[in-house]
Amino acid sequence: DHTTAAAFADDRAVLMDICEALASSTQSCQAAARPLRHKCLELSIKRIDNDELASFAQVFLGEAMLATKEPNAKARDAAIAVISGLASRMVEISALPQYMAMLAAGLAGKSSHMIIASVGCMTQTLSDYQETHGIEPEFASMLMGNIALLLHHTTPGVVKAALGFLKAATQCFDSETLANHLQELIPGLLKWIRESNETRLKIRYLLHRLMRKLGQDLVFANVPATHHKLLLNICKMHDNTKKLKKKKKSESGELKDPIESLWSDSDSDSDSDEVEMADVANKGSAKTSSTVHGRGARESRSSWLHEAQSTGSSADPLDLLGSSAA
Repeated sequence: DHTTAAAFADDRAVLMDICEALASSTQSCQAAARPLRHKCLELSIKRIDNDELASFAQVFLGEAMLATKEPNAKARDAAIAVISGLASRMVEISALPQYMAMLAAGLAGKSSHMIIASVGCMTQTLSDYQETHGIEPEFASMLMGNIALLLHHTTPGVVKAALGFLKAATQCFDSETLANHLQELIPGLLKWIRESNETRLKIRYLLHRLMRKLGQDLVFANVPATHHKLLLNICKMHDNTKKLKKKKKSESGELKDPIESLWSDSDSDSDSDEVEMADVANKGSAKTSSTVHGRGARESRSSWLHEAQSTGSSADPLDLLGSSAA
């Protein structure tokens, strides 16, 4: 027993030395070494004591959040593993609200890069743990208020991150929390309704989710009359899908709601939207190409017939060895 305790003490001392070395080298770490640095942080999270977990998170969380937006894929994946590892350990000690508060502190950052990273980390944590380890309504309300403000940000990346958080919020937060902030959310959502196709589809999805969760009457009451046509169109698409479900089923056994399919449930929703839009563009290009080729073929056939008629020839092939060929 004494030998085990001594070995444990030595391991703990080594671990603390490693953490101190990592903390002192935050600014001097080269870009090429960041993936290994984050991997070391991930392994340290699994061994650190519960009493020191909160202080560990305060030292390294900001660095890991920023690294989730690194262009280097290895560094980015390693940073995401650090964020997930910290969330898992904080959940074990029933400190998820405290961890979410640490992530939300990034919203006060001066750079849009920090704000985007903070919102992205909160979205992922909320999606992973809200159903099993809920967040207090007061804190959820505070988050919704801040996200509503971010919808008016001038940086498109910040708005995109806020839309991603709202997607998770409509699935995780209760109806009362959403209803209390509906009047703040609607102007921010409608502000971007005429932007890029990707953003427009996400807003339509969110409006549909809000109508399903809060009721159409409440959403219509908070949306200006000039945008009621948009809401009616969304409701019509949903009603048509419900009718089709009664008549047929897809190969998977269920017909997908077109409103739901506007924004897939995968984490990389931006990538999937880009792929979908690229497919639409490719189909349009192929259709245009086939139309051009088809028109060219018809013109070619028409000119051939016109030439044949002008020469007075019959449908028989021309005999090049005959007297008429001269």
